[in-house]
Amino acid sequence: VNYYQNLLNQAKGDTQLAISFIEKDYTVGTRQVTDNLTATLEKLGLSSAQEQEQLAGNLNQRGIALTEDNGQISYAGGGQAGTELGNLNQAQGLRKEAEQRSARQNIETAGLTREKGITEAGQGLTQTAQSLAKAKQQDILGRGQQYYNIYQNKITSDAQQKMNQQATGTS
Repeated sequence: VNYYQNLLNQAKGDTQLAISFIEKDYTVGTRQVTDNLTATLEKLGLSSAQEQEQLAGNLNQRGIALTEDNGQISYAGGGQAGTELGNLNQAQGLRKEAEQRSARQNIETAGLTREKGITEAGQGLTQTAQSLAKAKQQDILGRGQQYYNIYQNKITSDAQQKMNQQATGTS
């Protein structure tokens, strides 16, 4: 709430300007999340390649020979190598999926925050408009009462003056 109040204060009560601030913050935040995800996925890709090389080296040291067929590396020696490779691939896929979900959740949260901010700015505008209308109505009523009182005092004064003139016999 303070965030939105600060934006309204920065915009000097102009809700359209405050909404544009919210939209800009959302766009920047979304871009940052996307950039972070891209960088993280690149790092995961690099570490995945390193993990694949380490596994291949480990399997080679254990006597499970590597074979290459049309650029594809496969492992001789049965199911152990395949199981280890499958586990590594699964772990890498889960890490990648976790990063993507986290980024998606951050973007969704930013979207909800944006919508909330726009709603609050609109409510602020409505409340301001209502307050101004009420203040204007109070001002009008106050001035009307003031003019009425002046008019009543004038009538009373004129009546008093007439009574004084009649009592003294002058017109």
